[in-house]
Parts: sequence; structure tokens; C-alpha cells
Amino acid sequence: MICEASQLAGATGGVKLWRGTLLQGGSIRIGQAPDGAPLWRFGLRPAIFQGFLRLPFSRVTGMATTRKATATTAIPATGDPDAQPFFTPQRIRIFGIAGAAVLVIGLVAWFMVAAGQRKQAFAAEALEQARDAAAQQNWGVAVQGFTRVASSYSGTPAAYEANLGLAQAKLVAGQNELAISTLEAFLKTNPPPTYASPANNLLGTAYENMGKFAEAEAAYRKGSDLATVDYLKASSLLDAGRAARLANKADEAKSIYTEIVTKYAKTAAYSEAQVRLAELTAHS
Repeated sequence: MICEASQLAGATGGVKLWRGTLLQGGSIRIGQAPDGAPLWRFGLRPAIFQGFLRLPFSRVTGMATTRKATATTAIPATGDPDAQPFFTPQRIRIFGIAGAAVLVIGLVAWFMVAAGQRKQAFAAEALEQARDAAAQQNWGVAVQGFTRVASSYSGTPAAYEANLGLAQAKLVAGQNELAISTLEAFLKTNPPPTYASPANNLLGTAYENMGKFAEAEAAYRKGSDLATVDYLKASSLLDAGRAARLANKADEAKSIYTEIVTKYAKTAAYSEAQVRLAELTAHS
């Protein structure tokens, strides 16, 4: 195989062209140089041939030259060329809006919880002030305090307690009718049984104070039904039995005391129910 190489001349300038042969071992053998220099043999390492050997080989045969290019293999593209990336601008906007909405909802929920906790704390403090006034028998101040808590902090446990305290203050002051109207209005709001049960018991007391024993019995029974523990149920039934006796309803009273003895034998009301039942039986 014949190839050409060039070498920069020394001091004379100019370029000398040497014709040589590309050997099978990967070296270049330069034949007779024009100036009669001896035969030279080069490997592929000399810098003079590095650029030449990176190009496609040229084979010279006489005056005709045939160039054969090295074959290249195309690397196939991977993936679907029509597929779109997951994070498109539209999806980024949607994710951003959703994230902002979640953040707003979280902030609103936190604010509502924090506001509710502050409301309950203020209500509890105001309730204690009203109770202190009632303990000192300062009924005017107590009624004002209970009324303010019930109206300003509606729906809180302190407001439920304030309605009960307001009714008690009116009962102590002998204002039974006002106590009844207060309790009836409170019960219409459907308070939890924990507060509805004592409200009905206070209502029974107000009716009993006014001599309305049948109404008192019904209120006490309602209080027993709403009570959540046995000793409260039995206690309210004792009051209902007393109201039934005062209403001259002996059979009703017997039935009530029998219920206490049968269902609530482990409560403090059991002994008194036995005594009252024995009295009714003796007079029948």
C-alpha cells in the first residue's frame, strides 16, 4: 500500500515529500528519498503521521487515487420521540395551584383551632369570675357574669356551665319562673347530655318550688334518662319519686322506687329507695 507523508525541511525551508509503504504491522516504511537518504521506518506514533492516520486511508496506484471511508454505525435513539416530559408547564401550574390551596387550607384550620382554644380560655376565666361572685352571694354580679359568658362564648363548655349557673342563681334568688324560662331556652339548643341532664333536674326543682309536681316528676325523669352514669340516674329517679308522691301519685312513686331497687342496687340511692318503697307499701 503506497501513501505519502511530508516532513518539514531543516534550515533550507521548503517541504520534502516522501513516498512510502504502509506495512501490515502498523508502521510506515519510507523508500528512496529524493536526496538519496537511506531507508527510514516509522511506527504510527510519530506526530507527523497522527493527523494523517486519523483520516480515511488513501491508496495511491499510479495517478489514480481511490478513497475508502471507514464505516460508522448510527446509535439508535432511545425512547418514544413523541413522548412529552412529565413536568410540563401546564402540570407545573396545576401542582403550584394545588400546593397553594393546601397551604391556605392548613393555615385556615390552624387559625380556627388556635382561635377556638383562645375562646375557651377566655370563657373559662370569665366563668370562674362569675362563680366567685356567686360563692360570695353577690347574685347580681354573678347573674351578669353568667349571662355574659353564655351569650359571648356560645357553644363552649364554659357557656353550657354558665347557663346552668345562671339558672341556679335565679333559683337561689327565688326567681323560679325566670329560672324555668332560662332552662327551657337552654334545652331548646340541644346541649350535650352532660349538661342537658342537670338542666332538666334544675327545671324539676323550679317546678317543684312552684308546686307543679307533675311537671317536676317529668323533668326529673328526663334528667335520669339523659344521665351518663348510674348514680346520677338513680339520684334523679329519687327526685322523681318524691315529686310523684307530692302529686298524690302513689303508684307512680312505687314504680319509680322499685326501678331504683332493681337496677341501681350498687348506688347510694338504693337504701333510700327501699325505705320510701316500704313506707308506700305500709300505707297502701
